[in-house]
Amino acid sequence: MKNYFVIGIIACLPWQIRAAITINIEAELLKTGLGQPMPSSGLVLLVANISQMPQPWNEALKYRLELKRWDLTSSGGGGGLGAGLFQGTTGPLTFGSQGYAGWSPGQLLELLWFPTLTLDSTVTVGTRYGEYSHNGEYYYFKGLNGGAAWVTPPDGSTITLKFFTMDATILNSSGENSPSFGNALHVMGPEPQTCGVVAGLLCLGYGVLRRRFVRTKATGTGAGCG
Repeated sequence: MKNYFVIGIIACLPWQIRAAITINIEAELLKTGLGQPMPSSGLVLLVANISQMPQPWNEALKYRLELKRWDLTSSGGGGGLGAGLFQGTTGPLTFGSQGYAGWSPGQLLELLWFPTLTLDSTVTVGTRYGEYSHNGEYYYFKGLNGGAAWVTPPDGSTITLKFFTMDATILNSSGENSPSFGNALHVMGPEPQTCGVVAGLLCLGYGVLRRRFVRTKATGTGAGCG
């Protein structure tokens, strides 16, 4: 009788039974905007695109859920292999647990790196960063260099994501990505609402100046007029 009671409770509460997933990552070469290996103090983030829509390179992190952060040092979880080299793991992560609301299997995964930030930094507008996800292409469901696809796996999975550029020599000597893919070429922009407000103010200012110019021209007043 007790066994049936326990089974009944478990059946009614399936959300409580979750198997953790683990995501391992290997990357070389992560670089600055000038193409130099990123310093070991630089910040690395693994994020999930919870909007399920491709995001502009310069959009803020509104639709990206941070899953884990590291730097390249051993103490920071990045392996301590040197500048531009990263080897880290998320450890066990559980869907629906605190801090991971909205994250689910099938959502795109992205690796972001910030050469000028550190492990404790907050990402702000104007920060330069690099990004890799390898989605929306032929290899959407097949990662390069033997790695998994950059997609959130099913519950209970352990996967390894790999990002190697053609100039990698330590973790992999046959990277399949162009060397420029490792450069931090993007700049974190404002959220869409902020862009809309700024654009609206610019349009309003232009309208006011244009009306003033037309009115001045019609009355024949202004600089150079008698």
